[in-house]
Amino acid sequence: MTVDIVVTRHSGLIEVLITDGYVSSDTPVISHARVEDVKGKHVCGVLPLSLACHAASVTEVAMSIPQEMRGKELTAEQVREFTLGMHTYTVKKENRDEHSQAVTQ
Repeated sequence: MTVDIVVTRHSGLIEVLITDGYVSSDTPVISHARVEDVKGKHVCGVLPLSLACHAASVTEVAMSIPQEMRGKELTAEQVREFTLGMHTYTVKKENRDEHSQAVTQ
């Protein structure tokens, strides 16, 4: 699967994704996404479910970041150190009608 767009503000993560061949250097990178940015695309990043349901898939780089490093910019080396793996998800939105029956969109 080819990643169509990366959603992150972390330059260390972008460096790892490009260097390790997960995305090409010309893959679009944005810091904040809207529906029109992700609709029908394969996205790498962390999205709220309300956005993820519009993407074809969302690939997360799962990380275990020590408490003292949270909220700080990570280097590429730190990203590699803290990465647990990459996981791809597809998200479907379900609406509930007045009888609480799930209706998949």
